[in-house]
Amino acid sequence: MYRGLAESWTRDTVEQKWVFVLRSDARFWNGTRLTAEDVVASLAREGVWSASLGPTQVLVPLEDAPALEPVRFADPRLAVSRQVAGHTWPLGTGAFRPESTGAADHGRGLALVRDGPAEPAVEIIQGQGRDARDLLDSGVDILITSEPAVTEYATSLPEFSTVALPWTSTYVWASPAAAPVDSASTGVLGGQLRDAVLAESRAAAAPFWWQELGECGMEYPPTSVDPRTLPSRLVTLGRDLTATGLAARLIVLARSSRPGTGPVASLGPDVVAAPLGPTEFDGVLSAGRDRGYVFPVPRAVYQPCRAAAALHDKVPWLDPGTIVPLVDTRGRLVVRSGVPLMAVDWDGTVRLDHRMFSEAGRE
Repeated sequence: MYRGLAESWTRDTVEQKWVFVLRSDARFWNGTRLTAEDVVASLAREGVWSASLGPTQVLVPLEDAPALEPVRFADPRLAVSRQVAGHTWPLGTGAFRPESTGAADHGRGLALVRDGPAEPAVEIIQGQGRDARDLLDSGVDILITSEPAVTEYATSLPEFSTVALPWTSTYVWASPAAAPVDSASTGVLGGQLRDAVLAESRAAAAPFWWQELGECGMEYPPTSVDPRTLPSRLVTLGRDLTATGLAARLIVLARSSRPGTGPVASLGPDVVAAPLGPTEFDGVLSAGRDRGYVFPVPRAVYQPCRAAAALHDKVPWLDPGTIVPLVDTRGRLVVRSGVPLMAVDWDGTVRLDHRMFSEAGRE
């Protein structure tokens, strides 16, 4: 660990608590002082109980699962912020403040701004629906892409370097009628699916966090649904090309499989693809009344128990023991020469050093 908003911390295994002491110079972006009550309020929004022990001290109970300590505090969702009336974005404690640019129709809708008129801003461009190669040609300095064609184009340009990011997503198949997973058969299945997607991928590689939830105390009812009673749809989010590609290949395999020859055979020879819009997909996935679903889950999570609870809220019928992992996917970081240094976290998050951006802006 290294210090952030806290200048020191104590882990008390006798009284089962953490005590954090805030830095005396801890401030929100607008310069107002950060207090222990601000930290407590932020943690409460994410369902984490804590208490202030004065203006600068925060108590947080230890988790029941020792393996989660202290990694859980690295979860970006626990970042301290303050909701401000009349403002779209909460007030954060980092060096940058989000600001809408008012040009979303051109794919440009957000900038990260530092205090002071001379400070450079970081502009965020939403590239969905645009050819990322055009973005590189238009002057973009940093690009995250999962398209091999874009990576290949970037490597042909001398001013760019590319770096492989960690494997961040695992695409899975889930069904209300699925049986517990046989790891041997799923490994073979993943190898059959790699060329079904355009993104950089590999056969899903164990271990998987949803198979290691013994300390979480979660229980799931046994599966008792007959797949023949379910509509013969294999449902995906229509705009997710990786999911739709995997579903198409699964349907081909299901139609050519003999009964009892692995998890795909339970889809049946009559299964059809059903790509849906976001709202409809979320609804039918939660209901769990179709033959199967293909969707991504995070490959790495900070807190498996919390991630399992969130997955249960989204898909209440799903027993993690029946999830069939298909392929892992990852993106590539494309960086223009001369851009300040940055770091990549273990979960694939790219972090920029605001001090280096300031120095670059003054050159």
